[in-house]
Amino acid sequence: MKKLLSITISVVLIVLLSACNVVGDATKKTSQTKNNGAPTDLAKSNAYVELINYMSGWLNLAEGNYTSKFGLEEEMQFPKNFDPAKFDGSVLNPITQASFDEADKLIAMASEKPSIGPADETMKLLAPKLKEFYAIVNEMDTYYRSKEFLQDKFEKGKELHKKYHTLYVEYSELGEKLYLEMSEVTKKNELEQMKRLKEEGYLIGYYARSVVIRSKEIQEDFYEAGIDDSNLGDYDASKFREKYDLLTADIEQFLKYSTDEDQMAKEGIKYLGMFGDAMARTKGAATDIVQFLEKTEPSESSSAGSGRVTTGERIGLIENFDKRVSDMIGRYNQIR
Repeated sequence: MKKLLSITISVVLIVLLSACNVVGDATKKTSQTKNNGAPTDLAKSNAYVELINYMSGWLNLAEGNYTSKFGLEEEMQFPKNFDPAKFDGSVLNPITQASFDEADKLIAMASEKPSIGPADETMKLLAPKLKEFYAIVNEMDTYYRSKEFLQDKFEKGKELHKKYHTLYVEYSELGEKLYLEMSEVTKKNELEQMKRLKEEGYLIGYYARSVVIRSKEIQEDFYEAGIDDSNLGDYDASKFREKYDLLTADIEQFLKYSTDEDQMAKEGIKYLGMFGDAMARTKGAATDIVQFLEKTEPSESSSAGSGRVTTGERIGLIENFDKRVSDMIGRYNQIR
């Protein structure tokens, strides 16, 4: 079964469109521009992106707890030497009512004007499907925490697993479709905002965003090439080196301008928070990848042991990079 794109891309979308989540005054002006005379529906775009981030973040991690135990296949797979008597049933995270309520809001929002294109129609299908998935997750959580499986020898568990699998596949496919559609929306806004940032000399904002965009492009390139931690060695080392050098050059430029108090004042930035630290960790994770591809030894500046070679096996270099990028995006959205 094909996994949801978030497993390899992680959280690649960023809320770039809202004035409360952008860098500096120039970007705030850009976020309020109009497309063909009509205002951009920032609230709708951001709500859709936030759902993608939720699916690729918390929901994906929560699913991993269950699928690592019982598999991703249609038929339930039990671990070797599995002993039900020793299984405490803690394998799922229940979905809160807030997530159901948010899905209802998205269903209503998808029919509201102005439209943001095909993503509206996709959301009309995705949000109800997610509610079905949430419901089966909660039913399964009750089943396992009550240890009903000890009485029926997993008979109901196997049926629930099939329903879980079906809904997972259906919402994953719709989630990927929404991701691709919203990627087009955000890319258009990114180009417009990046151009204005540079023209007006808002270089902290420009290079901060450029670092995020270049990191996203690396993730997208891995995904489109079908590369994950199982076949990373097949990726073109020279191609990654080119992307890595562009990323690190932008990081250096950000560090240069972000230490300039006059530049900070010009851009109206009062708080960079932990973005610099998160950016450094992203660079470290990218360094681990380039060192692996070029067969060089990890350096002290790489990502603190994650994704290193242990007993002859690689440990999650891409997975680690995805996590670092996800955190960096979150830190970026906290810049004020």
